[in-house]
Amino acid sequence: MSATLTAPAPRVTAGLAVGALAVPALAVVALVALHPVPGLLALAGLAAVTAMAWRVEWALVAYVGLAPFADALRSASSVSIKAVGALLFVAWLVRLLADRRPVALRHPALVAAGALLLALLLATVVHANGSAGLTVVVRYLSYLGVLVVLVDVLRGRLRVGAVVEVFVWSCTAAAVAGIVVYLVGDEGRAHGPLADPNDLAFYLVCALPLAWALGRAAPGRVRLLYAGATALLLCATALTFSRGAVVGVVAMLGYALAVGLLRWRTAVAGVLLAAVAAGAVAAVDPTLVRDSLQAKQHIAQQNVDDRFVTWSVAAEMIADSPVVGKGPAGYAAGYDHYLGTRLTDPPHLDVAHQMYLEVGSELGLLGLSAFVATLWAGFRGARRAAGGAGESALLGSGVATAFVGVGLAACFLSEQYYLPVWLLVGLGAVLDPVVRSR
Repeated sequence: MSATLTAPAPRVTAGLAVGALAVPALAVVALVALHPVPGLLALAGLAAVTAMAWRVEWALVAYVGLAPFADALRSASSVSIKAVGALLFVAWLVRLLADRRPVALRHPALVAAGALLLALLLATVVHANGSAGLTVVVRYLSYLGVLVVLVDVLRGRLRVGAVVEVFVWSCTAAAVAGIVVYLVGDEGRAHGPLADPNDLAFYLVCALPLAWALGRAAPGRVRLLYAGATALLLCATALTFSRGAVVGVVAMLGYALAVGLLRWRTAVAGVLLAAVAAGAVAAVDPTLVRDSLQAKQHIAQQNVDDRFVTWSVAAEMIADSPVVGKGPAGYAAGYDHYLGTRLTDPPHLDVAHQMYLEVGSELGLLGLSAFVATLWAGFRGARRAAGGAGESALLGSGVATAFVGVGLAACFLSEQYYLPVWLLVGLGAVLDPVVRSR
């Protein structure tokens, strides 16, 4: 899919932007005069919002960097991360109005994403599912919008490696926060800026191979920084006690060694460094680590039983409505009806803990096929990039490896509403040398 837009004069767009910001700017100036400290903070916030609204590249970097801290931001403001996403889209629209460059949206991944949008709308028409269904529709639309903006911006002025670097270091900071929360908290699992340990683990799994790729491309001693980031990411992933994440990491290690992204010596050194980091955490509070392992073992069988129940429920929904599914949020809405005499703990589970089955249960085989095609197109683009040379080849290998880990981890988690899935698709589409050469 492609688009070409003719923009009005940049002076007109600049005038509209200045006019739109005049009122809040005057209000902030008055606030500074009356209350200096809150006013200065508001002034800094207004400056940041203005900069991101005018430069979509900055808005995209901010959105990617803040995504691993979504729940922490939400606890401070119920609209914080949503506001950043909305600002990203507004900034992109401003860019369309101010820049005469055609929009670069030609890739099979975006064609498949368009098919997913049609399947979503069809499923919504058949099964609206009220406000809960509307919430799910908005989630899909927001990430489809992020995918479009990501592909277009990275084909233009923003370097792909810069976005990858921001994501890796943001996830590393989230990993450090998770380790600290694990040590000082009493929940027995690392979570930190994302409330659910499984969600945090999903981000960290995605960031790991990207850190490997950046480390390979980095000069000299900078590689040591990425080795440290790798150790922290692995340590925090282990402390989430997410078995799906462990499966993803093991698969990524095997794939990275097979395609040459990692050398055996580097892999062994990284695992040893992560083991040292985990040992240091255990040395700080060995009782905490022992209790966490015992607690995980205690509920392990219950978790396995619950997974089989949720997967069976999702599969039955697909069998009953194979074309359009049960509609957005249909899994949670129909769970009790399909549960029957089977028991789970808790008795009602809103997610299937299996991304593909959950998408199929809500959007049918049409939506599931489009969703899988979107992922596959992104993966193929990354694999083709890996066959080239230079930084793009290393990033392509890293993105393809991340697809392996994320794709397998999602067999045990419901992560279709989180950035890693869509970020990888966008990166694969942008790095694809076949499309870039057209």
